[in-house]
Amino acid sequence: MDFPLEEREPFSDRGESGSRQVLCSGFEKRTPSFSECFAKRKDDLLSPALGWEVLEVQGLYTAIVLLFLGMGLYYLNTEPVVAVHHFLISLYFFVFLFEIRGKPFSKSVYWLLLLLLVGDAFMQFSIGDMNIISGLVSAMFALSTWQAQKRLT
Repeated sequence: MDFPLEEREPFSDRGESGSRQVLCSGFEKRTPSFSECFAKRKDDLLSPALGWEVLEVQGLYTAIVLLFLGMGLYYLNTEPVVAVHHFLISLYFFVFLFEIRGKPFSKSVYWLLLLLLVGDAFMQFSIGDMNIISGLVSAMFALSTWQAQKRLT
């Protein structure tokens, strides 16, 4: 799904400042796919216009990875099923952290993560009522992983 970005032009033909909607710079005549737009921008990720936003998202994803790794280690001895769930969520954010950086893993890593998340969702659903939300989270992340591996082609 592409989100329009507002691109401002300093001057139009009349000398006034104006704005126009484009989906991705360089593609004004047609709507690009997400992979085209992402491929065009992956070299510009640290440009002044996008630098802080990308660094903030990378910092957030890194914090989430570390948080879920810590939670997985905390629950490892007492509740191993919950620990595995936390480790898989951490792995999910780790894989997508590298996709944001513009260095995605191979499709086989996405397929492995997809299978692990689907297995975790079934495991969470079969354990009990308190883990239904964890199962839904794993299923949602599995769907997101499936869409991401389709986007790599």
